[in-house]
Amino acid sequence: MKNRHHRVDWPLPSDEDLERFSEYRKSVLENGGKLYDNDNVIYVAGKADETPESFYYKLNNRIGEQLEFVHTERGDGSVTWASGIPESFKNSHRLYYVDVSHGDLAKDSSMFGGIRELLKTGTTSSFSRAEVTARKRRFFGLLRGDVMPATEENLLRAWMGDAEADFIFEEQDSPAIEISVSNSDLVFANYPLMTGHLMNDIITSAEGVLDSKIGGKMSRSHALGNYPNEIGSSQVFQNDDHVEAIIVGLGSNEKLSAYRLEQTITLGVIKYLLEIHNKKSGNNEPIGGVGLSVLFIGTGYAGFSLEASIMAIVTGITRANKSLAVKGVADLFVSKVELIEIYQDKAIQALLALKRLRQSHNLNFNINPGKIVVKGGTRKRFVFENNSDWWKRITISAHSTKENKDEVSTLRFVSSWASARAEQYNLD
Repeated sequence: MKNRHHRVDWPLPSDEDLERFSEYRKSVLENGGKLYDNDNVIYVAGKADETPESFYYKLNNRIGEQLEFVHTERGDGSVTWASGIPESFKNSHRLYYVDVSHGDLAKDSSMFGGIRELLKTGTTSSFSRAEVTARKRRFFGLLRGDVMPATEENLLRAWMGDAEADFIFEEQDSPAIEISVSNSDLVFANYPLMTGHLMNDIITSAEGVLDSKIGGKMSRSHALGNYPNEIGSSQVFQNDDHVEAIIVGLGSNEKLSAYRLEQTITLGVIKYLLEIHNKKSGNNEPIGGVGLSVLFIGTGYAGFSLEASIMAIVTGITRANKSLAVKGVADLFVSKVELIEIYQDKAIQALLALKRLRQSHNLNFNINPGKIVVKGGTRKRFVFENNSDWWKRITISAHSTKENKDEVSTLRFVSSWASARAEQYNLD
């Protein structure tokens, strides 16, 4: 590379340094193999949209030969899964995948619950056993040509393989959220109601009831193709100049993860708060804490447990509050959250899950009151179940790999259950 770029000032390691590093690398690989065979060692593989895996030279008519990096989606932004995951972990019960990049693995709050479970029990349902898919695209691409300012922060983030700063907040205290659990029909919600919408789905069930409540505005928007589908998309619906509903996009159900659920809730809450802020600022009305009613987004056939859904809701709302505070809108935040469920058994499960999260996670919220609030339209069921309400999801895909120069075709079955994890099986 030095000769290619005609850079005489590039330092090269000496033969002695290379020999010493070769011995060190050999020692690490030999001893690492023994360490990795220990059943108590678990590998958690991160995920980024692009991880460099090779490079080549491309002729540029203006500057001559230009170095181009080829990226893969199968990596954590710092190292590819193929080169980074030791062989002894592959196809074992000690390998997990998460939708968090290399630099965020130890600091993203969505990781803390799963890490705690691994340390306590050696297993977790919060992380996936199947490879997680790309958040933005599903093809191999080249490094973009943008140049970041060479600040200390940017250089450190690039070196650590840190994610883009979509959700990097300044350290500061945020008001505790007051959470209640209501057993009632959604028409009795105390505050504007938030729920989710899967891509290519129709407006049905709870969405349909909410649509009827606001005069069919949601179905008309859906028919016009102006309705949240993708992760991060959201829409606020008003009735008589009051916010009635916030719909957040969930993407396709096979790609929905805890990270993406939290992300789309955060952006939906931000849009809701900005809508209120713009309205009250224009009317010179006082601004302060506001309430939000939320259904258990991601449960049912989307495959998440109640605890995983509540975790994403609470963390997403907290991050939205922090995001606006950092941007100078500290006088408007969600202070009260009502988790609403029509079935009595599910409301009981939700309150128990909320109490467990309060004890085991570093989340800033209070449960008030400490019992279920019963309102109108409640329903009871004979079966007290912890499974999803509809069907189980099985995703089947074809894959080709090379073994000893022979191409081997396999079918991959990914079974997604209500515990927010996916089990993967390969059929040769």
